[in-house]
Amino acid sequence: MSSPIIIFDLNRTLYDPERHQLVDHALFVLESCRSRGYALFLVSHNEPTRAEVVDSFGLRSFFRDSFFVDGKSPELFKTILGAAGAKPADSFVIGDVVKSEILFGNICGMKTIWVSVGKFKDQVPQTVTQRPTYTTKDLLAILSLIPPV
Repeated sequence: MSSPIIIFDLNRTLYDPERHQLVDHALFVLESCRSRGYALFLVSHNEPTRAEVVDSFGLRSFFRDSFFVDGKSPELFKTILGAAGAKPADSFVIGDVVKSEILFGNICGMKTIWVSVGKFKDQVPQTVTQRPTYTTKDLLAILSLIPPV
């Protein structure tokens, strides 16, 4: 049986681009999610410094795969789910933008966690499909929302 997955966004979810450092507890959260039995995936916009950030902070080893894309989409999330053999209802998307990561995770039937911090913290969900399953202002708090597999 395949493990459920967690798709993480990079900027303002794991990495703070304004401070040029990882978000507090990012490495601990990644290790905890992996040790709970989830396969982790990274999805980020394809910008020149993003892959460098992932490598310079030692993040790549936490992820089964990393995707640097020109545009995030529900199709990409479905492709990741399918390749991992994961059930959407047992899997999560964690991100800081309700109009992309949260929306696309919901469209795919995944549980969604909106890390409401930084540039998009005041973004209000405009539709039912933009409403996250959970909202937190602290990355560490997601560990109380994600059960062991």
